[in-house]
Amino acid sequence: MHSYSAAVDDIVTIQTGLGKFWENAHGWAPDGAAAMLASARLELMPSLAAALHKWTPETTMTEGELILAWVNLGSLMESSLRLFLAVYLNDFLADHKTVKSLDAVHKKGENKGTIHDPTEISLEKMRQYFAKKDLLPPKDLSAVAFIQGQRNAIHSFSKKDIESATTFLVHVIRFRRLIAFIGLGLPYPDGFEFEGHWLASKILAEPVT
Repeated sequence: MHSYSAAVDDIVTIQTGLGKFWENAHGWAPDGAAAMLASARLELMPSLAAALHKWTPETTMTEGELILAWVNLGSLMESSLRLFLAVYLNDFLADHKTVKSLDAVHKKGENKGTIHDPTEISLEKMRQYFAKKDLLPPKDLSAVAFIQGQRNAIHSFSKKDIESATTFLVHVIRFRRLIAFIGLGLPYPDGFEFEGHWLASKILAEPVT
């Protein structure tokens, strides 16, 4: 198994490359998608990824630290899924049948009946959309669902088994593969490779665990 620190370093490298390219996608992405990406604070993603270094599952974490660690990982995962849907914004908004089956439409006001854009839907609805459209391999979808559930342990007055530090380590390594898959699944100009593209390719060539 990869060390925790090395896995986080890989995540930071890929997130940095994705942020650098997609935060300024005008002229490449469609106007609506480019505008959404420009306002998405993608420059914060490497910092959010690097924050994973604060948690030390290979030594000892308190229960409070473990809850915050899951929140850190869950927020990073949610932002990565939103990035994917924002890049493919036109496809998402045109998929009326699937999106409306998730009840992701405005209920009232001048936008009543129109589809929510990816910045407005919940992580659960995003997870369902990725599942319905087969946008992620089954093991990655399973990791999304598990991390989502663990992140929800932050809510007060909600009894939730937060698992162990070892389980957290395993899912950081699974997220390492997930972000590599997302990074390579986005479109780029001919001949362009984002910073970390080589690393993402290397990660996806590894055996799935």
